Amino acid sequence: MLPNKQVAEPFRATRFTLASGKDIVGLVVNETADGVEVLLPDATRKQIAKKEIDERTRIDLSPMPAGLVRTPAELRDLLAYILSDRPQPP
Repeated sequence: MLPNKQVAEPFRATRFTLASGKDIVGLVVNETADGVEVLLPDATRKQIAKKEIDERTRIDLSPMPAGLVRTPAELRDLLAYILSDRPQPP
């Protein structure tokens, strides 16, 4: 119900400011000596060459939007949906 109260390390996003001035925000899913693979909010993956990164900043906010779940009953329903055998979109 309070997604930003405690964010597990694997779910902390990173903001990359590139040499081009573009910002990319996502979850780091793989990193090598030459580059970083980032999972973007639209569920696509993007490779970023380390030589293109000007700045890298960890974000302490949860990827789950605040206010999405407002009551314990809504949280229970959400978890039941996510944990069901074959969740179907509404």
